[in-house]
Amino acid sequence: MAPQGLKVIALISGGKDSFYSALHCLQQGHEIVALANVFPEEAGLGGGDVNSFMYQTVGHEVVGLYAGATGLPVYREGICGQAMQVQRDYDYGGHEGDETEAMTRVLRRVMERHPEAKAVSSGAILSTYQRTRVESVAGRLGLVPLAYLWRYPGQGDDGLGLLDAMGAARLEARIIKVASAGLDEGHLWEAVTAPGGARNISKALRRFGPSPGAALGEGGEFETLVVNGPRCLFRRRIAVPDDGRTVVSEGGGSWWLRLRGARLEAKEGEGGEEEEEEEEEFSLAEPALLEARFALVASLLQQQQQQQQQHHEDEQHEEQHEHEQQQQAEQQQQAEQQHEHEQQQQQQHEDELHEQQQHHEDEQHEEQHEHEQPEHQQHEYEQQQHHEDELHEQQHEQQQQQAEQHHHEDEQQQQAEQQHEHELHEQQQQHEDEQHEQQHEQQQQQAEQHHHEDEQQQAEQQHEHERQHENPPRMPWALVADAPSPSSPADQTRRILLQLHHRLAAHGRQASDITSTMVVLRDMADFAAVNAEYARFFTRANPPARVTIACGRGLPAGISLALYVTLPTSPGLRDGLHVQSRSYWAPANIGPYSQAIAVALTTRPCCRAAHDEEEGQEGQEEEEGQEGQEVHVAGQIGLVPASMTLPQDDSDSLLQLVLALQHLWRIGVATRVQCWTSGVAYFARSPCRRQMHRQALLAAQAWELLHLPSTTGHGQGDNQQPLVPDWSAFSARTETYMPPFFVAEVHSLPRRAQVEWHAHTGLSHVASIRILSRVAATRWSAAHVVVHTRQAAVVYTTLAHPRRSFTPRHLHRALANAYAAALQPLHHQQQALALPPARLCYVDEEMTARPPWADWQPLALVPCRSLWTARGERVGVVALFQTALPTTALATTAHE
Repeated sequence: MAPQGLKVIALISGGKDSFYSALHCLQQGHEIVALANVFPEEAGLGGGDVNSFMYQTVGHEVVGLYAGATGLPVYREGICGQAMQVQRDYDYGGHEGDETEAMTRVLRRVMERHPEAKAVSSGAILSTYQRTRVESVAGRLGLVPLAYLWRYPGQGDDGLGLLDAMGAARLEARIIKVASAGLDEGHLWEAVTAPGGARNISKALRRFGPSPGAALGEGGEFETLVVNGPRCLFRRRIAVPDDGRTVVSEGGGSWWLRLRGARLEAKEGEGGEEEEEEEEEFSLAEPALLEARFALVASLLQQQQQQQQQHHEDEQHEEQHEHEQQQQAEQQQQAEQQHEHEQQQQQQHEDELHEQQQHHEDEQHEEQHEHEQPEHQQHEYEQQQHHEDELHEQQHEQQQQQAEQHHHEDEQQQQAEQQHEHELHEQQQQHEDEQHEQQHEQQQQQAEQHHHEDEQQQAEQQHEHERQHENPPRMPWALVADAPSPSSPADQTRRILLQLHHRLAAHGRQASDITSTMVVLRDMADFAAVNAEYARFFTRANPPARVTIACGRGLPAGISLALYVTLPTSPGLRDGLHVQSRSYWAPANIGPYSQAIAVALTTRPCCRAAHDEEEGQEGQEEEEGQEGQEVHVAGQIGLVPASMTLPQDDSDSLLQLVLALQHLWRIGVATRVQCWTSGVAYFARSPCRRQMHRQALLAAQAWELLHLPSTTGHGQGDNQQPLVPDWSAFSARTETYMPPFFVAEVHSLPRRAQVEWHAHTGLSHVASIRILSRVAATRWSAAHVVVHTRQAAVVYTTLAHPRRSFTPRHLHRALANAYAAALQPLHHQQQALALPPARLCYVDEEMTARPPWADWQPLALVPCRSLWTARGERVGVVALFQTALPTTALATTAHE
């Protein structure tokens, strides 16, 4: 079902970006009901330019004509005040004097006159500064922010792709201000959306080195005024006479046009005649849903899916053929048995007839013999015969009595033997049970003693190690409601967040320090109630990245959710990417969670990553002093970004799988991720194990394809766009380029999606990455992603085990031993390590059916219907760890 169109207020400055974004609103089925503009009040409506951080003000004297040109009402508001918050991300705190709030006032006026308006559009392309301010105002007014040009796919590094698209839409934009080396007053009034004009500007700007978005004017290189566009929006065009354009020089290489005498003119057709009044059919080119790289992945997966389907059909055909052959063999065997039975019956009947005939002949012979003998002989014969019959009868009775006696004796002997064997078995079983119970008690006592000793030792080592080496760099916390009686999901959420508040206060931290959260629900139907309470807790800009899944009966009855949070052990600089606007780029995060949060790789201070392309140069200069960053990314489902709906007519999960993976990768590119530490694909409950197995293999194939040079290229992409993974960051001694990956089948996912991707951590601004794999004798498999900094080697470990019958205490001990053994090759054996707990522990839900949940809670448990490796094998446990090994403790094999 197609999404319903929205009534939209279009924010316009007069420039190309805001109008082209408005055209895309129409393309998406929305209706524009009004135009809104903010202008420099101190300059009046007669002219002048004010250098604003937020708004384009040059050309504002012409904006009033857009009402006549478009047939839409134009609402305007003067700028009062100045930029009080100049940081990149806008965090409204009641600062009504900030120039941003002029937008709030004008939008309120429009909403009073047009209460049907439910959305607002803007022309933000690469400027997070502009986008976050529009989103802040929209959120407070209850409007849906639309920014269809945000990181517009296919625009190219120089932006010419987007300019060409504007020109193809018949949008005529003229340059009215230049402020960049390479541009001068000679470029004023040039049509930048015309093919020649766009390339002239790009060529002029490249003379002083390439800059991302320069050809679009994203760095303030130039500003434009739209004078004409397609009839769906422009009914008339704006004309400015030659003598009405006056060049004003601001100095420092900046010139702009003061415009006088602007007027409306009838639109003309190509032949110079006025176009007909009928509404022309409007169609705007949209970016492809899947970019080339992911379209290739989808194609390859479809081929694999078809091969799997063909293999499945062949197996079914073979099974059917074997079944038919078996049926034929059974039928033949039955026929032979029937024939044999009939022959046996026939032979038995013939034998009976023969016996009857023989008996009849014997009787006749006997009668004849008796008739021939004398009478006395006959009498003697009868007596003798009678005597023999009596002897024979007595003998037969004796034999029968002996047989009965033997049978009775055999039964008594058999009963005695069985009784003896049963007693021996019971004695042996009782002995074994006693031994097993004693052994179990001894193991429990030893385990408790070892656990107590380990806790003491780890506490001492942890304190000393953190003091010397700041290990571990992250604190994972697991929280569930402590309600004494059954309570609602909302109440449990409040209790959990209260626990979190107290724990943060105890560590001297704030909610804004949290980098990522994972919400594990029992029922996805509780999401709205849980999210409402969650949103009241995280109110600051750039809330933590979040992953949400539902595990059904994997959580015990009475527990509606578990919350797992991660934050650095020490406060530090924290960078966020929180896009709340609809676009073609990736799904908007309207809720209280960011697409990504970046923090320092270690607890040492680090410089902030510049996600804005206009800040890119500054970010590049700061990179040299950085020790690297961790990027925590929100879970991604396969929503179509422009509509925020799942793909139409998607009968299987293939398109959702690839589209969600593209979202993850685009966020990774935007945050400069070079490599993921591990990844998991969550699938909603599958009807059968065979289908789940096929889905696991498809997801693993997609993950592998995106880590192969044949599908990703080498180094950087066209126009120097970064790629994930960044091959240049891998050490020559790495064993593989593919980070650990697994698949988890859960009960359900947000929006009833079929698949959700979760990259546990992204690595950014690092110089050396190694991926190592180990398999222990205890059947634990381990994979390490090792990142070297000047002070330490940060190690991300993924452990997996096929067993699905651990108890909480046994699993806790087994994980500790397996993790210690997995780290041994990386450090000196004599070096004592304080090992952190697992960040997350995925288990087969069969384990959580019996023991109390309180026993599982310390493990940050994620119960799953099933777990699968990248090879399509079932496992029972997958656990994630992170630690930092000081460089002085590294083994020779761990050094670069």
